[in-house]
Amino acid sequence: MCFSQQHSETKFIKVGQTAKDTNSSIQQSAKTAIDFLKWYRDNRKRLIKIQLVNNEDNAGKDKYDTTKFYSVNFDSVEKYLNEFRQSGYVSDTYIDKWKQYFKKCDEQFKKSPQNDGIPDGFEYDFVMLTQEFQEQLSNLNKIKLIINTDNIDKDKAIVEIQLYSFGRLTFSLTKYDRRWKIDDIKK
Repeated sequence: MCFSQQHSETKFIKVGQTAKDTNSSIQQSAKTAIDFLKWYRDNRKRLIKIQLVNNEDNAGKDKYDTTKFYSVNFDSVEKYLNEFRQSGYVSDTYIDKWKQYFKKCDEQFKKSPQNDGIPDGFEYDFVMLTQEFQEQLSNLNKIKLIINTDNIDKDKAIVEIQLYSFGRLTFSLTKYDRRWKIDDIKK
């Protein structure tokens, strides 16, 4: 079997520290991921007030009515996703992925009606991809970037962020009109 050996270099960079040999694409794409997390930290309280799941009583007092089944509130989903779009950090690919996610959640609610407890598919934070993230958002100055130089070219990048106390987030980014935008975030 023939294969070419490629040297893959992984760099660990603390936030605020730059390596002399990191190129502009690495720095810019990593900065976009970190700045997005900071934007999210600063806007999360406002964003979670957007009710993505229908199940209010007739008086609209944010009380769940256990006689009604959950459904996705697509008007609120549009408002929620528009907040992310307006941040300037995410691409249409990111927005479309979440539109599809919420559509699948609504289809699942129709197949398996639910009216009690946390709605299936909504039991975790959609950016941090976990239920336990407060400490992570509070300590964004203590995260580490994990940069694999094979994962970055002039228009595409994958940036891993080692969170403060545990876990990693992997950001897939694309350069659109000289600006890096997030296409996807994975755990």
